[in-house]
Amino acid sequence: MNITQAMIEQVYQDSRYAQLHEVLPALIQSAIEPSAQGLAYQGFALAQSSASSARRVVDVHGNPVEESRLTWLEQDRLLSWLTLQVATVADDHKVSRTMSTLIASARLGLVTRTLDMAHQHLQGRKSFGQKTTRHQLIKASFSDIYGDVTQLRYQLLHRLETENHHGVEAEHQAITRLANQAEKLMGGHGFLMGATHTVSHLSMLLYSLFGKQPSTEGTT
Repeated sequence: MNITQAMIEQVYQDSRYAQLHEVLPALIQSAIEPSAQGLAYQGFALAQSSASSARRVVDVHGNPVEESRLTWLEQDRLLSWLTLQVATVADDHKVSRTMSTLIASARLGLVTRTLDMAHQHLQGRKSFGQKTTRHQLIKASFSDIYGDVTQLRYQLLHRLETENHHGVEAEHQAITRLANQAEKLMGGHGFLMGATHTVSHLSMLLYSLFGKQPSTEGTT
């Protein structure tokens, strides 16, 4: 699977600004197959549950996955809200190291989305007689996380330029820490359906299904 700088940037922007239930379709359509509603990778698939029974699921190379190979699992409450469904995939052995880099960019977009949501939420709140967003500690938290996101975005672009997609797990671990830090800025309000906890749930789902790198050497 070949990815480009434009794809990395598009996936980031879509994850930050698109409707949350459109993040997966946008990722698939930007990077793999414009007409697909689901993606299969390393034994699992994730697809739009609202699509028709003839929804098109593809692998990382854009090849269609037969419905007979898919066993759809029961949705949980968050997946239902996101209109997504997970399936196991029989005989799915295609792997791609570049997939982890692409998913890392999507997850960075979701971290930035969380920061945007938290900032908007806190702008209308006051504590100790002034807007919460004007407190030095809060401003520093936003600045630090935004700065780390920017640095990680540059790291992904460097990986793309040097064609080094080994060990992206380090970036994913950093992204998970940033997501946790960003979510704390929302407090208990983040657990409302569609708020920052839902964003974090989607981020970890993308990582668990598509972001973990295969152990087999020589994959592309």
